[in-house]
Amino acid sequence: MVIDYPLKNKRMKRILIYLFTFTGVFIITLQNSVAQEKLTLSQAMQMAAQQNYSLKRARQQATIAQNNVYRGNAGLLPTVSLQGGVNYSNNNSTFEFASGDTQSQNGAVSVGTNASVRVDYVLYNGGVNKRNYESLKLAAEQGNLASQQVKQQVLVGLVGSYYNIAELQENYRVSLEAVKISKDRLERAKKRQEFGTSNSINVLNSEVSLNNDQLTVVQLKQQLRNAKRNLNVFLGRDINLDFTVDSPEEFKAIASLDQLKSEAYTKNVQLKNIKYNQLTSELNLRLAQGNRLPTISLNASYGFNRNQNQAGFILVNQSLGLSAGINFTYPLFDGGVRKKNVQNAKISIDVAKTQYEEIKQQIDRDMTNAYANYQNNLNILKLTQQNEVIAQKNFEAIKSSYNLGQSTNTAFREAQLGLIRAKINTINARFRAKFAEMSVLLLTGRLLEESPGGKK
Repeated sequence: MVIDYPLKNKRMKRILIYLFTFTGVFIITLQNSVAQEKLTLSQAMQMAAQQNYSLKRARQQATIAQNNVYRGNAGLLPTVSLQGGVNYSNNNSTFEFASGDTQSQNGAVSVGTNASVRVDYVLYNGGVNKRNYESLKLAAEQGNLASQQVKQQVLVGLVGSYYNIAELQENYRVSLEAVKISKDRLERAKKRQEFGTSNSINVLNSEVSLNNDQLTVVQLKQQLRNAKRNLNVFLGRDINLDFTVDSPEEFKAIASLDQLKSEAYTKNVQLKNIKYNQLTSELNLRLAQGNRLPTISLNASYGFNRNQNQAGFILVNQSLGLSAGINFTYPLFDGGVRKKNVQNAKISIDVAKTQYEEIKQQIDRDMTNAYANYQNNLNILKLTQQNEVIAQKNFEAIKSSYNLGQSTNTAFREAQLGLIRAKINTINARFRAKFAEMSVLLLTGRLLEESPGGKK
């Protein structure tokens, strides 16, 4: 009976090696799946809307402006004040009367106490207080608009950063494919050298090509890390968190240029802001005109006063009661300040109108350019996709010929580089089209409108 222990030991070792290898690969894969979250563009927008620091600050400032909107802050409500006090004095006093008599007292104490409730209210001041209240409401609306502008800026940076990562991921994938092809080419070159059908020059060329492809992978990997940190800043979270992103979604339905312009004129945040500036200028004109009119105010108080003296004719003086009054103020001359304020307010209205037309013209230009760029990039994308198909067919043909020994090492490399360039050109064209699409959505206000939370 023959027992082959060495054979059994070898089999056992192989089984253990395979087991450990499989377990290690499984653990690494599991760790990568846990460490790298899949972040969609919608999730990134939602996260930024809740956590971005610039947006948080803008909302807090908008809240302050909203809190300032109340009638009392505009002077439309009366003011009520409570006053009170005690006065004490200790003096050496001398009194001389008309009869010639005198009276002196050292250390004469005098104590005075008072307490009152006072109410003041402006009945009329040319509508200035009402205009002030309108100004506060307008400032609150502008605060909300400023918050929208900040959110829009955050979204532009976020979407651009997200697409940049997606583009780098695609380029990284293509570079890994290139490395795989170059490794296979190097192995074939070495085998051919062993069989004497090739020389060392082909092997060296293959190694140089492989090293160049691996260098590209290393560079893209670092660019990916930097781009992810940049996006994490927009998301308001730990900059070192790792994740992957989705490929860009399908292109949105874009209306005609005239429809886009019409939409931009009504929804563009920048134009809305100029409109609010114009309303503010008109309100300032009414305020300046109101300052030309008189001011009528009421006041009333209910108070208690008591003075107690150790010297003098009146030893105790006490009063308790109500007093009221009405005041009328009309400035006859102020050096022409009010007149100039009215003139400047009218000029400010004209400035706001001019600025509105200027911004409108700029948006008209930007929209025309963005729309043309979008259409042009779509056409370029179609051409690059066609070119990629051709490059793929050419590479497959050269590869088959190379495997049969009918094509040179140089021809294979040129075909490989041609395919890599074609794929990268398609990737870049697709993302340029997506960036052009984002520019159109930005100008029309749809980028903000369609984001999670909308204009909030």
